[in-house]
Amino acid sequence: MSDPTHYIKFHGSFRDLVPKGWTFKKLFSSKLRCYVKSFQLGTEITIFQKGGGFVEVDDFKSYSYLLYNLIKSGSLPKLAPTSNSHKFMVNLESLDVELWDYLKHEQPLNDLVTNKRISVTERTAQIQAYHRKYRTIYLPLDALNCFEELVNSGTVSITPHV
Repeated sequence: MSDPTHYIKFHGSFRDLVPKGWTFKKLFSSKLRCYVKSFQLGTEITIFQKGGGFVEVDDFKSYSYLLYNLIKSGSLPKLAPTSNSHKFMVNLESLDVELWDYLKHEQPLNDLVTNKRISVTERTAQIQAYHRKYRTIYLPLDALNCFEELVNSGTVSITPHV
């Protein structure tokens, strides 16, 4: 698994976050100060003050910059009117993110699970390899809209790790 190469830098004013619905938290174990906004399904976007401010989007964590790139490139498709969340697949080998697709992501895994022609050991190894390659992330529409607003307003940007 490759390490993330970038992080998301926050350029806004920390004082403006609380009036906009963000909650201030102080994580005592590491003395981190952060602002958190909570959404459906227990999803959170966190802005840490450490290092001048960096942003993590829930399960994307240090791979949040991949979602940033998807939004900036205009590649993020609109949701169906009946849907209230996106299901993303983060490819940890190529460091890419895409929308979940049954035929590309789920069907191969189902085929592995039900394939009786190969040994249990081989099947288990292939399933583990699949899970080392992909991370599945559900992101509610309101969290995605909030992050999209941060990206489009220029409040956040991508910064390479030093």
